[in-house]
Amino acid sequence: MQEKGGGNSDVINALYTNLAKYSGKFYVLINGGTFSSAVLVSELLAANGAILVGQPSGLGKSGYGDVVAKTIGGLLVQTSTVPIASPNGRQARALIRQIAVPITLYDVWHHINPVTEWLLHGMTG
Repeated sequence: MQEKGGGNSDVINALYTNLAKYSGKFYVLINGGTFSSAVLVSELLAANGAILVGQPSGLGKSGYGDVVAKTIGGLLVQTSTVPIASPNGRQARALIRQIAVPITLYDVWHHINPVTEWLLHGMTG
Protein backbone atom coordinates (compact mmCIF):
# COMPACT_ATOMS: atom_id res chain seq x y z
CA MET A 1 0.00 0.00 0.00
CA GLN A 2 3.05 2.26 -0.07
CA GLU A 3 2.59 5.33 -2.29
CA LYS A 4 -1.04 4.41 -2.98
CA GLY A 5 -3.14 7.53 -2.97
CA GLY A 6 -6.42 5.67 -2.85
CA GLY A 7 -8.96 5.35 -5.62
CA ASN A 8 -11.22 2.39 -6.21
CA SER A 9 -11.57 0.03 -3.24
CA ASP A 10 -13.13 -2.80 -5.30
CA VAL A 11 -9.75 -4.54 -5.74
CA ILE A 12 -9.85 -5.57 -2.08
CA ASN A 13 -12.47 -8.26 -2.80
CA ALA A 14 -10.03 -10.39 -4.80
CA LEU A 15 -7.36 -9.88 -2.15
CA TYR A 16 -9.72 -11.01 0.64
CA THR A 17 -10.76 -14.08 -1.36
CA ASN A 18 -7.16 -15.17 -1.82
CA LEU A 19 -6.04 -14.11 1.65
CA ALA A 20 -8.64 -16.42 3.20
CA LYS A 21 -6.74 -19.34 1.62
CA TYR A 22 -3.38 -18.17 3.03
CA SER A 23 -2.17 -19.44 6.41
CA GLY A 24 1.18 -17.65 6.88
CA LYS A 25 2.10 -14.16 8.02
CA PHE A 26 0.82 -11.34 5.82
CA TYR A 27 2.63 -8.00 5.80
CA VAL A 28 1.17 -4.73 4.53
CA LEU A 29 3.79 -2.11 3.66
CA ILE A 30 2.72 1.47 4.39
CA ASN A 31 4.35 4.90 4.41
CA GLY A 32 3.52 8.59 4.21
CA GLY A 33 2.27 8.07 0.65
CA THR A 34 -0.52 5.73 1.78
CA PHE A 35 -3.82 7.68 1.61
CA SER A 36 -7.59 7.37 1.43
CA SER A 37 -8.91 3.96 0.40
CA ALA A 38 -5.38 2.53 0.68
CA VAL A 39 -5.55 3.43 4.39
CA LEU A 40 -8.98 1.82 4.64
CA VAL A 41 -7.77 -1.38 2.94
CA SER A 42 -4.65 -1.48 5.16
CA GLU A 43 -6.78 -1.04 8.27
CA LEU A 44 -9.14 -3.83 7.19
CA LEU A 45 -6.23 -6.16 6.50
CA ALA A 46 -4.68 -5.35 9.89
CA ALA A 47 -8.03 -6.05 11.58
CA ASN A 48 -7.86 -9.50 9.96
CA GLY A 49 -4.36 -10.36 11.16
CA ALA A 50 -2.04 -8.59 8.71
CA ILE A 51 1.05 -6.88 10.15
CA LEU A 52 1.56 -3.22 9.17
CA VAL A 53 5.19 -2.37 8.39
CA GLY A 54 6.91 0.92 7.60
CA GLN A 55 6.14 4.51 8.51
CA PRO A 56 2.81 6.09 9.50
CA SER A 57 0.41 6.59 6.60
CA GLY A 58 -0.52 9.94 5.14
CA LEU A 59 -3.82 11.46 6.16
CA GLY A 60 -6.54 9.09 7.21
CA LYS A 61 -9.82 8.23 5.58
CA SER A 62 -12.17 11.13 5.07
CA GLY A 63 -14.57 12.36 2.46
CA TYR A 64 -15.31 10.38 -0.66
CA GLY A 65 -13.45 7.81 -2.75
CA ASP A 66 -13.87 5.47 -5.72
CA VAL A 67 -12.94 7.93 -8.42
CA VAL A 68 -14.81 7.89 -11.72
CA ALA A 69 -13.15 9.61 -14.70
CA LYS A 70 -14.85 10.85 -17.88
CA THR A 71 -13.69 12.92 -20.79
CA ILE A 72 -16.09 15.76 -21.55
CA GLY A 73 -15.29 17.95 -24.54
CA GLY A 74 -11.64 16.85 -24.49
CA LEU A 75 -11.30 17.65 -20.79
CA LEU A 76 -10.69 14.86 -18.25
CA VAL A 77 -13.07 15.21 -15.32
CA GLN A 78 -12.74 13.07 -12.19
CA THR A 79 -15.19 12.79 -9.32
CA SER A 80 -15.41 10.70 -6.18
CA THR A 81 -18.58 8.68 -5.76
CA VAL A 82 -18.54 6.71 -2.50
CA PRO A 83 -18.18 7.99 1.08
CA ILE A 84 -15.24 6.42 2.91
CA ALA A 85 -15.86 5.33 6.49
CA SER A 86 -13.66 3.53 8.96
CA PRO A 87 -14.74 -0.01 9.87
CA ASN A 88 -14.98 1.08 13.51
CA GLY A 89 -17.05 4.16 12.66
CA ARG A 90 -14.44 6.80 13.52
CA GLN A 91 -12.20 8.88 11.29
CA ALA A 92 -8.50 8.06 11.55
CA ARG A 93 -5.85 10.74 11.34
CA ALA A 94 -3.12 8.36 10.20
CA LEU A 95 -2.57 4.63 10.20
CA ILE A 96 0.25 3.62 12.55
CA ARG A 97 2.49 0.68 11.70
CA GLN A 98 3.11 -2.24 14.02
CA ILE A 99 6.72 -2.70 12.90
CA ALA A 100 8.62 0.57 12.49
CA VAL A 101 11.11 0.81 9.64
CA PRO A 102 12.67 4.28 9.81
CA ILE A 103 13.64 6.25 6.74
CA THR A 104 16.86 8.27 6.74
CA LEU A 105 18.15 11.16 4.68
CA TYR A 106 20.60 8.69 3.11
CA ASP A 107 17.64 6.57 1.97
CA VAL A 108 15.92 9.56 0.41
CA TRP A 109 19.10 10.82 -1.26
CA HIS A 110 19.89 7.41 -2.75
CA HIS A 111 16.29 6.51 -3.68
CA ILE A 112 16.22 3.59 -1.26
CA ASN A 113 12.90 2.33 0.05
CA PRO A 114 13.81 1.03 3.52
CA VAL A 115 10.50 -0.83 3.91
CA THR A 116 11.08 -2.81 0.72
CA GLU A 117 14.67 -3.44 1.81
CA TRP A 118 13.36 -4.70 5.16
CA LEU A 119 11.06 -7.09 3.35
CA LEU A 120 13.72 -8.37 0.95
CA HIS A 121 16.66 -8.59 3.36
CA GLY A 122 15.83 -9.94 6.74
CA MET A 123 12.46 -8.80 8.09
CA THR A 124 13.79 -8.10 11.58
CA GLY A 125 12.05 -5.82 14.01
